[in-house]
Amino acid sequence: RAAATRRPRHDSQGADKYGTGPGGRLFVGSRGGILTDRAYLAIFHKARAAAFTAAEIASLLAWHPYDLRHAAVSTWLNGGVGPPQVAEWAGHSVDVLLRVYAKCIAGQQDEAKRRILDATGSAPAEPSSAMLASVPFKTCYQPSPADPTSEVVAHAVDNTNPNVSVAGETLLRDLSDDIWPGHGASPCHECEAALKLGRQTP
Repeated sequence: RAAATRRPRHDSQGADKYGTGPGGRLFVGSRGGILTDRAYLAIFHKARAAAFTAAEIASLLAWHPYDLRHAAVSTWLNGGVGPPQVAEWAGHSVDVLLRVYAKCIAGQQDEAKRRILDATGSAPAEPSSAMLASVPFKTCYQPSPADPTSEVVAHAVDNTNPNVSVAGETLLRDLSDDIWPGHGASPCHECEAALKLGRQTP
């Protein structure tokens, strides 16, 4: 474990700039000793909680530090780097690389579909009014956050973050059980524009 935190043989810009700890270690504990698993995991999970959405935090996504290795290798592959090169960087054979480390990265599915459409010459159809009306978004009735004195309008609630609208506006009032566009108030123009641009999906 200690060896994993020591400076590698090749030059490191970070080590050159910030120096190393006792024994040539790049990372040390708060008191200058060996960085323990417990101390590392505490920081890792704080960073995970700060970077992820509530749904991602509750999932097994990047639950262990070693998962970052899987994510890095998969990101290289999805970025178009050839498997032989990625295997060399990761220190594996191509067979092991594709069998073990080629994981799916969250959020890459839309890009993959776009590439297929580009390759086949197809184009996604524009969403119709009927399609937009069938999207099951909850409703939040409140004035525009930019002008609290304005009239109350119906905001479509982001399906992945109930604290904001589909247009990214902060929601300050309790959510309604009404399905957007709700009733008794005009629909939020920013939400309508966001949905027509396809920035939100059910």
